[in-house]
Amino acid sequence: MKQKSGFRSAAAAVLTLGVAASSFGCGAAGTPSGAPRAQAAPAPPASFLYRPFDVQYRVASQNHTEQEFGGQVNAFDLSLAYFLGAKATPAGDALQVSLTLDSVVPGGPLPPGVNASDFQSAVGATFSGVLSPTGEMSSFQEGKGTGQFLGQLNASMPRFFTHVPAGGAQTGQTWSDSTSISTPSGGLDMQISTKTDYVAGSWSAHDGVQALEVTGISHYTISGGGMQGGAEITVDGSGTSHARLLLGAGGWLLGQTSADTTNLTATVLAMGAIIPVTQIRYDTVSVVR
Repeated sequence: MKQKSGFRSAAAAVLTLGVAASSFGCGAAGTPSGAPRAQAAPAPPASFLYRPFDVQYRVASQNHTEQEFGGQVNAFDLSLAYFLGAKATPAGDALQVSLTLDSVVPGGPLPPGVNASDFQSAVGATFSGVLSPTGEMSSFQEGKGTGQFLGQLNASMPRFFTHVPAGGAQTGQTWSDSTSISTPSGGLDMQISTKTDYVAGSWSAHDGVQALEVTGISHYTISGGGMQGGAEITVDGSGTSHARLLLGAGGWLLGQTSADTTNLTATVLAMGAIIPVTQIRYDTVSVVR
């Protein structure tokens, strides 16, 4: 029974991983709610590039996980929302960016192995770096503090802003992007490798702001392992994400929605037991001011 409980916590840990890491595979995720009208460009530019901004994002995630062990299927749900202040100021040909975690609000009961204190301990953390006009982050400075959730944010924040092609994203353009990150999850060290193919649609008005709609399809692999519950565990799997982004004419991300399906296999080496795990995630990021 102890070993079975250990696997339940392992699945919950992988679920927590999804909240912080997977949602940034294509940028961020979210339902657009517009942007400050005072900053909005009156008409769309020829292409989208990142420009100075000062906004607050609401990032929300709903994650459903099912795992099968001993002929039984256990299900866990985790809902989470957090607010992220984002500011970019001119720095030569690039932007100096800071992202501050203002608050975290878990929704509903937390699954096994997930503690509210871990989320709250991350509040106030600031992540910073230099952002190029095409979305590449350099000189990244991690948020200070401890905890699994903060560790996951430190791994994913350099990828918060979606990369666009040199010269900017234009109507009808296609491009691809690949990335690999390492992130902690419940005592396990996880690696996520992602390849995303983007297609830019057309400019249109969203809450009075011109935005370029971009769709992205990501295929990713997950691998890792470590000790949990006194047992050595390995995790392998893959998944697919479908995202819709709105890139505002003013030069910042207006919002994104994404849906992910991940299939994992957790193996307890001492027992030779194989545990199938399925995760379904829905993420949103929206500008709230």
